[in-house]
Amino acid sequence: MTSRVGKLIRTIRAPRSFCSSQSGFRAVFLGAPGVGKGTFASRIGPHYNVPILSTGDMIRSEIRQKSEIGLQVKAISERGDLVPDEIVTAMAKAQTEKSLDGWILDGFPRTITQAEALQTFAPPNLVINLNLPEDILLEKIISRRVCKSCGENYNLADINRSGIVMGPLLPKKDGFCDKCDGELIQRSDDTEDVVRNRLTIYNEQTVPLINFYQNIGKLLDFQIKTGVKDLQRLIDSIDSARAS
Repeated sequence: MTSRVGKLIRTIRAPRSFCSSQSGFRAVFLGAPGVGKGTFASRIGPHYNVPILSTGDMIRSEIRQKSEIGLQVKAISERGDLVPDEIVTAMAKAQTEKSLDGWILDGFPRTITQAEALQTFAPPNLVINLNLPEDILLEKIISRRVCKSCGENYNLADINRSGIVMGPLLPKKDGFCDKCDGELIQRSDDTEDVVRNRLTIYNEQTVPLINFYQNIGKLLDFQIKTGVKDLQRLIDSIDSARAS
């Protein structure tokens, strides 16, 4: 094990004395790949004045930097497999320690082991489970485009079926990001074979999290019907859940 990976993993075994000092809005977004966790989190975060902590972004940053960790997880991510629990948990712990006034976690936890670890160092007060049919998820992911520079998400899919109406999320300038004018690309793991593998893994390993959080009274189920236009309805549901 390399020194940097070992150091990261040791952080999740450190004392959890700061846990009791955490306050504010602490939420986890659950849902299958492509459901829109990052899209909704990026809009919910500013509403509640908390940062979005994306383990996926952390991992992709390590890959871009070609760090020791990045080199280890690159092949795993491109297959659509999950990064080992200890590495991704250490990343999440390091970020939540810096955000004691609240946060939104996007992409973590993804397994029961990760969820149990999160309960020991930064327990969320709400877990939002976003739902979409699998055929729509597949179309959305394959149609996704991301900014090569800042990671902003766009989508070319135009969906109107099964009571779900989701128009495309397009940039003002074709092929370029509205925020930074960076080039829009398709991620290497957004191909049909990889996506189907990711959905299989999600169903096997991540779906049990729904029962885990339901059993401890933290789960909010939310059915997406119109994409980002569902934002206000989601905020209303969150406020209602927090008040109950």
